[in-house]
Amino acid sequence: MLNLDLGLRRDFQFPFIIADVTKGILGADFLHKYNLLVDINKKKLIDGITDLFVLGDITAISSDNVISTSNLLLKYPEISRPNLFPKEIKHDVKHFIETNGQPIHAKARQLDPKRLAIAKEEFTFMLNNEIIRPSNSQWSSPLHLATKKDGPYRPCGDYRQLNA
Repeated sequence: MLNLDLGLRRDFQFPFIIADVTKGILGADFLHKYNLLVDINKKKLIDGITDLFVLGDITAISSDNVISTSNLLLKYPEISRPNLFPKEIKHDVKHFIETNGQPIHAKARQLDPKRLAIAKEEFTFMLNNEIIRPSNSQWSSPLHLATKKDGPYRPCGDYRQLNA
């Protein structure tokens, strides 16, 4: 994951492919995810959330470049489709939690600044990669950061009350 600063007063975190090229390409998936609009007539990249914009240039590339790029994409299709997580589900288990009674709600516990920064970074990554999504549920569990064997932390929840 890299942060891209486009001059729009916010960072754009995305799993970019790093390449030794003179001109980069922002794909439709990136533009859609961050609600960025391309105005070709006015040569602007517009932030659809803040209405801020940056001016750009429109350049043409030679047909030789298009052909060589097309050949590379045909030979190595995975370079245009980064896959952080496998989409194939390797089991047929479906999870279902039966909820009865009042929602279980636990207050958030304060984290020290270092762990809070780690948690924010991890949740931003998971949101950006659509592993998790925002929720407005009445159910809640306090956040814990467990230490992995190799040192870094991983977020987890204490679901004992929920499962009781």
